[in-house]
Amino acid sequence: MLSLITEEKLRDLMEEVMLKLNSANEKNGEEKVEYLTRKQVAEMLDVSLTTVDKYCKDKVLRRYKPAGRVKFIKSEVHEDMRRQNFHY
Repeated sequence: MLSLITEEKLRDLMEEVMLKLNSANEKNGEEKVEYLTRKQVAEMLDVSLTTVDKYCKDKVLRRYKPAGRVKFIKSEVHEDMRRQNFHY
């Protein structure tokens, strides 16, 4: 029997798979991906956690939620901020 899956749950599952693939790539000597927490992103950008949440909601920052925890890829944070002409 097939069950329905919500879009949010599917997105979470896809993000978890991406993180696992990145981890496997790191073990194979490929480019290392550095993950950041919301707090680390807030400190890096010198903004509040609320602002980081707003950036996510407004699709300024890309985030991943493996196992329900919000993570960011450091190189993507830099890229997203450059795209928005945000200087930090």
